[in-house]
Amino acid sequence: RSKHLAHSCPHLCIATVLGQHSRHSHPCYIVAIMPSDEAAKRPRTEGSQVEAASSVALLNTAGAGHNNPMLSLAEALVVGGWSVYYFAPKSVRGEIEGTGASWCHYGSEDWDLFSAARHVAEKRLDAKPDAEVYTGMMPYAVVPATLDMLPYLIGRMAQIRPKFMVFDAACPWAWVLSQV
Repeated sequence: RSKHLAHSCPHLCIATVLGQHSRHSHPCYIVAIMPSDEAAKRPRTEGSQVEAASSVALLNTAGAGHNNPMLSLAEALVVGGWSVYYFAPKSVRGEIEGTGASWCHYGSEDWDLFSAARHVAEKRLDAKPDAEVYTGMMPYAVVPATLDMLPYLIGRMAQIRPKFMVFDAACPWAWVLSQV
């Protein structure tokens, strides 16, 4: 499923996760910084707010080609001692939880990219969505959907307080969120 190659130094472990894209034979590379073995063994504090130094937020879509490499990364981060909060549609919840990461929704458990895009276009922007949104073409839905989920995600990131975020290129909401 994936290979985990690690290069250690006294304080950090740089891991390269190699995942196989679902439709193509070329590998996808994701690099993440993980704590060294010593840092991973430190006890975590109990409380209502997540310890910022040990949490990471991953944001993705449901597409297998987008999800598979990041699932490998989630698993490697969990093994490295991180608390991983993986935001994605409910259709991939089982796969995410299978890595040991916590599945998180984008505002509601039944959130759907295309429904969110239609709702924003029609109700908030008073515009007719592009026909491609109705036929399920992702590039036409991601920008209006960003307006739908951003208020919720800002609040969730304030709760999680991740040390860093990793997101797929098909998730412009995550890039905007990283700038806030």
